[in-house]
Formats: sequence, C-alpha cells, structure tokens
Amino acid sequence: MSVRHRISSLAVILLIALTPLPAAAGTLDDAIAFVQDLGDSAIAVLKAPDSTPEQRRLEFQAILDRSFAVRTIGRFALGQNWLAVTPEQREEYLRLFRLFILDTYASRLDGYSGQSFNVVKAHSINEMDTIVNTEIGTDGAPLRIDYRVRAQQGRYKIIDVMVEGISLITTQRSEFASIINREGFDGLLELMRNYDGGAAPN
Repeated sequence: MSVRHRISSLAVILLIALTPLPAAAGTLDDAIAFVQDLGDSAIAVLKAPDSTPEQRRLEFQAILDRSFAVRTIGRFALGQNWLAVTPEQREEYLRLFRLFILDTYASRLDGYSGQSFNVVKAHSINEMDTIVNTEIGTDGAPLRIDYRVRAQQGRYKIIDVMVEGISLITTQRSEFASIINREGFDGLLELMRNYDGGAAPN
C-alpha cells in the first residue's frame, strides 16, 4: 500500500461523510460547526446497526457528492493541463473525476474503529477559505486532519484535506501530472474510464 493510500485510509472517515449545514456560511464559528457536524455525522452513519459496507458506501457517496467542491478540486488536480484541453475533454474529465473521488474515498471505510473526533481551532487564510484543525483520537498520539473549507452559495464546501500536513489534493495533482507526462491527457482519461474502485490511477 502506498503512502498516499495509507494517508487516505486514515482521512477517509471524515472526508467522505459530509453533510452541509443549512445555515449560511461566513464566520469561523460557522466553519467550526460545519466540520464538527461532519465528524459527528460520519460516526453516526458508520455506527448504524445492521448497516452493510455497500449500504454505507452508497450513502457516503451521496453525502460526499453534496458536500465536496468537486469541480474546484478536479480543476486544481489537473493543474496547468486544464488550459491545454478542449471544453469537451474538461467535461469528460470532471465527470470521471467525480466518480473517481466518490468511489475512491467511499470504498475505504472498513478500517474505521470508532476513534474520537474533535475540532481544535479554525483560522481564515484569505477572504474565501478557512482552515479547520481537527484531531482523531487513536491508541497513540492523535491524528491531525485539517480541512480547507470555502463558502459557496451560502454553505461550506470542502476543497482540500490535509493529513499530518500533507495535502491530499496536491498529492493527487502530482500523480495526475505524472500520468499525463507519461501517457498524455487521453491516457489519463482512459485510466479513469477503466477505474474499478481499487487502487487509484498511477
């Protein structure tokens, strides 16, 4: 298992179990409440009695679809290549990227074992984005997971997750760039078309 997969497995508990708050986003308190709600919702779904892995996976896919800024993340993950492809290629890529993100993170729930989740603090980094620092309790030192959230249309959306300081979206961008350099953009699309829910394209 690669380093990125190990990191993703730890982060996925909270990364895929997202439910947007109905209140308008805008203050640090809003951001803290949003992320705390994410953790509480994740734990509630994963501890639901008689829930099968497939049921959880489908439910988390639906929640994630509502709560991630998928287009924003997808465009960032493509980097400078975004400007080099046609509008038709962009739309196919975003469609495939959405499916890839949903399935990749939703398929990594089985390792959850009921750790505690706590929001530590939050701070604004610019006019749009807020970083919310959280910790997941483990048998050893707590695992630090930071969420970069952005207010979009009156509610928060996740645009990045950083586990122990490592940005999962930046890591994905580097991996996609490597594929494109090796096999071209059409090669990336082909790998994503054939993605089967296992290891990420690489």
